[in-house]
Amino acid sequence: MLGLRAKPPKEILDQGCTKVYETPVQDHFYVMTVDVSKGIGGDYSTFNIIDTSTRPFKQVLVYRHNRISPILFPNIIYKYANIYNEAYVIVENNDQGSVVCNGLYHEMEYENLHLESVIKANGIGITMNKKTKRLGCSAIKDIVETNKIDIVDEQTILEMSTFVAKGQSYQASDGNHDDLMMNLVLFGYFANSQHFGNLTDISLKNVLFEQKAKEIDDDLPPFGLHDDGSSSINEFDREDKLKHIRDAWQVPYRHEFEIL
Repeated sequence: MLGLRAKPPKEILDQGCTKVYETPVQDHFYVMTVDVSKGIGGDYSTFNIIDTSTRPFKQVLVYRHNRISPILFPNIIYKYANIYNEAYVIVENNDQGSVVCNGLYHEMEYENLHLESVIKANGIGITMNKKTKRLGCSAIKDIVETNKIDIVDEQTILEMSTFVAKGQSYQASDGNHDDLMMNLVLFGYFANSQHFGNLTDISLKNVLFEQKAKEIDDDLPPFGLHDDGSSSINEFDREDKLKHIRDAWQVPYRHEFEIL
């Protein structure tokens, strides 16, 4: 899928549930996205740890288990979040996710946890609804297609390949799972937020806009030695395409020489 290639993990822990692809690097900023299941053998409780200090971003650790209780899951999250420089943890708080959020925040007092609100009862973590999922799917699609993230886990790549449209949303095709994929959807949603920009000094919208601008320039034929009017047509086409991208991403206009 999209040229993604699986790599063997450097280490496998927790009876095969944890796969380590990169060990933590001092001063790197890590984001952990968490999906929670009921722990009764159906869907999987999962988390992905993404290194956002590298270019492209790197998938460095994956956890996947369908028998871990939501009551015990915070202990696993807490352990690996601390190992990876007190990673910024984002939990999908739907259903059993609220149990994990409360365990991390109130019982284990993990401070580097994403809060949508300090007032609302479900303010810890992110609620996955139609809007959140749509924005997250769109963002992670752009991130992957522009090679802004390095996904190396075989199971994650499999889930990406079986994540299909259904109505106005996306989900795993019949007989497959999407729990690791939902980690990436959650990462996409967060990476496209202002809060991510504040934490990392990375404007994902600007990065993707510049990538699209470069692709347009690469697609246009070079100017010839004689002027038959095609150069102005090409420049018009370029500006028209860039305007469309700017409008879509709502990125402020910058002079072309700043883009190039």
